[in-house]
Amino acid sequence: AVVLGKALGRGGLGAVQLTYAMLLGHFAFGVDWGPNLPAVALLLFSYAAFLSGLSLWLGNLAKNEGQAIGLGVLCGNVFGALGGCWWPIEITPEWMQTLSLFLPTGWAMDGLHKLVSFGAPPAEVLPHVGGMLLGAIALLALLARRLRLS
Repeated sequence: AVVLGKALGRGGLGAVQLTYAMLLGHFAFGVDWGPNLPAVALLLFSYAAFLSGLSLWLGNLAKNEGQAIGLGVLCGNVFGALGGCWWPIEITPEWMQTLSLFLPTGWAMDGLHKLVSFGAPPAEVLPHVGGMLLGAIALLALLARRLRLS
């Protein structure tokens, strides 16, 4: 119950931030989210669910607040760079493009490119969504077995 409550709290915050960013992007900057907005939202919310589980798991591994912050910053930067968030993954070597598909940022970016840039049908990102949701469940299950409440 504790793990689920913490995950829902983190996931809820992520959902609010995603909604705000998408609305701001659309109304302030004219971002066109493509013809499959519900699929884009599902993809992004599954990404947020995965990151909620990952943040809780990494935070539980840390011995103190400084370590937790350091792990978060390190993971955010490494995942962003290797997942295609800092530059188009298509300009990187083949090995890096393959590596990006093993990271949640790579799944999210690949799915967003398919939906927004290329107008792919929503069924094309179901593996991305399923993988991130299964990853979130696995991380929360691991956390439930190892949770430290101190």
